[in-house]
Amino acid sequence: MWVVEYDNGHVDTAGFSLGDPHRWVSFYNTGIWPHLTGPERARIAYLMGKLELRSPTAWAAFAELVHDMTKMSLPTLEEWRAILPDRYVDPKRYVALRAYLAADGPDLQANTWWLL
Repeated sequence: MWVVEYDNGHVDTAGFSLGDPHRWVSFYNTGIWPHLTGPERARIAYLMGKLELRSPTAWAAFAELVHDMTKMSLPTLEEWRAILPDRYVDPKRYVALRAYLAADGPDLQANTWWLL
């Protein structure tokens, strides 16, 4: 858990659930990642590696969504719904993931992704 000051001056805690890849996205989107030390980022990466083993289905679905969104050049939610009307995504999570990818958030499948 970390303390974060947002652009609007609001100060709050930031952390993420250890089983939900979308919580990682929200954590990254707070802007704290570049401010963490190398050992802090490495520890988070270590924990996330363990989580992938505990929640393989959630992480596989997340990786598929990231791949598809990237392949389609980060469509807006409305574009996504028009392209794939039968594939539901949570709107809030989709918008957050799109922001993460647009900001060049780390590719969690790359080796040493936690290094800046």
